[in-house]
Amino acid sequence: MKERSIDEGRLQPVNSRHRPPQKRKPRPFIGPYLLILAVLLGLSACTLRYVHSALEEYEASQPENILAGQIEKLRKPGAGSQFEDIVSLDKMRSEWSATEEEVAQFKQDFLASSITFQEDHSVVDSTKKTFDVLSNGCKVATVTLNHVGQENRLLIFTLDRWSVGKMEVTGYKFQLTAPASVIIKSNGKVLQGEITDGMATYDVRSLVPLNVEICDILGNSVPYDQKNLPTFTDYKVTIPESYTICGVEPVSIEAASLEPMEELKYVKEYCPDLPDIATYTLRILSGEPDFKILDSGGNEVDFTIEDRKVTIAGNFAGQDSLSLSVNIDPLAVAKLWSLFMTQDLTGPNNGYGQIEPYLIKGSYLQDVAWKWATGQDITFTSNHTLKNPPFQVETISNYVVYSDNCFSCDIRLEKTLVLTRTGEEVKDVVNSTFYFVKYDDTDNGADDPHWFLADYREIL
Repeated sequence: MKERSIDEGRLQPVNSRHRPPQKRKPRPFIGPYLLILAVLLGLSACTLRYVHSALEEYEASQPENILAGQIEKLRKPGAGSQFEDIVSLDKMRSEWSATEEEVAQFKQDFLASSITFQEDHSVVDSTKKTFDVLSNGCKVATVTLNHVGQENRLLIFTLDRWSVGKMEVTGYKFQLTAPASVIIKSNGKVLQGEITDGMATYDVRSLVPLNVEICDILGNSVPYDQKNLPTFTDYKVTIPESYTICGVEPVSIEAASLEPMEELKYVKEYCPDLPDIATYTLRILSGEPDFKILDSGGNEVDFTIEDRKVTIAGNFAGQDSLSLSVNIDPLAVAKLWSLFMTQDLTGPNNGYGQIEPYLIKGSYLQDVAWKWATGQDITFTSNHTLKNPPFQVETISNYVVYSDNCFSCDIRLEKTLVLTRTGEEVKDVVNSTFYFVKYDDTDNGADDPHWFLADYREIL
């Protein structure tokens, strides 16, 4: 069978083994593609590296990072000799007269601490930046950076260039104004402030880190954060000035006021060293005060607290016996006074001569006795006799020693008066505190003190 060729217009014999020609496949574009990709990746890497480098350079150009870099230089091994190239110690040596040992200690503490920087925004010069150098949060130095130019990166970053001056050491310091009754300690040492109108001002600096504590008068303390004072509570304590307040140790505090004790009003005239009543203000950190009150003999005194006012049971604690050596018999003098007051002494002026040796010349009590002996009132005493013995009750107790020249005791006397006209028995009671003083009432030019009855007060 023959077919006609389309091209020739005639039939051609068909060879059954002949195959139509195959189309050739195009060669793949792998090589150029990989080359382009490699170029693009290289350009991207260079761009990223440049951007990263620009960002790092921008970060490094920030003043705080420039300063931090200076500190890191000092912390590298073998950088000790560079310390004074970065940190100026001239002021320490000249103005503070710091020894080389103190300088070495400052270097050690400075590099061992956490160093941060805080800009001083009070500096308004646009060509400078001043920073406080903080060691563990405390200012120890200042440093100034000078602006020296700018550079652009990536068309959007402007890098400021700074030159760094030396860090000028100011030392560890703090300023504080607090009530004068508050105790300020730095590194365990009590500081002395300048006191004006009850307030103390402290301006402290040191070459070593400051450990500042705020303490109360009792020894309680809290750390000072150099920002705010802690809260205190005031307590009013009214006690004889010879008494002592004790916290951790005996308290030394100036009394807010001093007032004479009413019961010693006339006695103090002859014993000026007798204690007054002192009122103290205890400014205490803790809500519950923990302290003791000791009398002049070192004995603990009971007290109560109400509305932050401290009240003791009595101004002075009494003893069962007299610890003072005296050459007077208080009970005998009290019995003599009792008999004098009921017109039972003999002698001129109703027995005044018997009581007079025990009364100070010109004293208040001598005046009372003389007026009683020579006045009309004594004549109204009912005629009577005394039972035998005259005193059925005679007790003496509660000895109180105020000083080497003064003491008191409580005396109770009971005697029975038998009225002459009716035979009625009347009990006469003396229940009083008798005050005795050692005093020289002579004018002979010699020191010749004797014990006298200075006053007595009825026990109610």
